[in-house]
Amino acid sequence: MRSELSARLVAAHPLPGVRAGSALVRVGDRLLAVQDDAFGAAWIDLPGLGVAQLPLRGDGAALAKRDKPDFESALRAPDGSIHLLGSGSLENRCTLARIDPEDGSVALHEFPAIYGSVRLALGLADRPNIEGAAIDGSRLRLFHRGAGSAASASVDLPLSVLDGDRPEVLGFTWFELGTLDGVGLGVTDAAVLSPDRTMFLAAAELCRVELDGIA
Repeated sequence: MRSELSARLVAAHPLPGVRAGSALVRVGDRLLAVQDDAFGAAWIDLPGLGVAQLPLRGDGAALAKRDKPDFESALRAPDGSIHLLGSGSLENRCTLARIDPEDGSVALHEFPAIYGSVRLALGLADRPNIEGAAIDGSRLRLFHRGAGSAASASVDLPLSVLDGDRPEVLGFTWFELGTLDGVGLGVTDAAVLSPDRTMFLAAAELCRVELDGIA
């Protein structure tokens, strides 16, 4: 069953130092906002909206487009840890970050095999673009965003890959999302609500091609 939701913007509040929210994870009365242009995130207090920066490497400052880690996905594992995943759209965007929300500790490691397994499973000519991640039981479900008119897809891996296990593909699903005003829709984030129900966001982007070819 396909459900359509609607939303209305009722207020806007400045959040100092928060440039983006490529992924959001709520932990109690705090919201972790992930920034795709830096090795950094920010804790936002709820409902007061106070902001505390969380550098993941160095000072967490914004980086040039070519150098950004492109963290587009975040999830909370059963042990309470938070995991951020780079999109994998470039070789230097295959970083995974593990955050302990209790003590604030951060661990980073490169895991290109995850993105290689997605590319192989989907038969992609180019690198994947992982825009969402969610947990479904013992599976980690990654959501690849198709470029232009290409379809988006999800790929299931063992949840244990977050602990460094081999990324064996357990299944995949293609999504034909159609168009909006003639522009193809692509998955931008997702959440598993139940074993047979997933909610996702999709966007249609029509923009000037960058001279350097990097998004």
